[in-house]
Amino acid sequence: MEKRIEEKRASLAKQPKIDRTMLLQLAQDLPAVWNMPSTDTRTKQRLIHTLVKEIIFELDDATNEALLLVHWVGGRHSEVRVARLKTGRYPKDNVPTAVEALRKLAGHWPDRELAVSLSDAVQNQRRRNLDDRASARHA
Repeated sequence: MEKRIEEKRASLAKQPKIDRTMLLQLAQDLPAVWNMPSTDTRTKQRLIHTLVKEIIFELDDATNEALLLVHWVGGRHSEVRVARLKTGRYPKDNVPTAVEALRKLAGHWPDRELAVSLSDAVQNQRRRNLDDRASARHA
């Protein structure tokens, strides 16, 4: 038992000491560090693992929102509410252009499937536009 206690003390002694001043400075610079183009996904994941203890996710059907309860290391909690999108829909101010959609999907789908999907999407949009015009004339 004493040997394990000594091993634990030795391992704790090897861990780097946390400089409180530097940690507080990092907290102030975190948004800048997070948004820098040079900050890659791996670094962001390491930051999250360092700062967040757990995230609890719930769906609020009454408000059609996703509720995230973030438990931070250190004991604080934050509640974040995010509006849920209806399947296959985007908020009007966030609809991707065809070029953006193709760029996003190009690495994941073969060219033939992309072409077929794009053609289907164009046809569906034309049908919706015709239906909207017809409804407007009869209204």
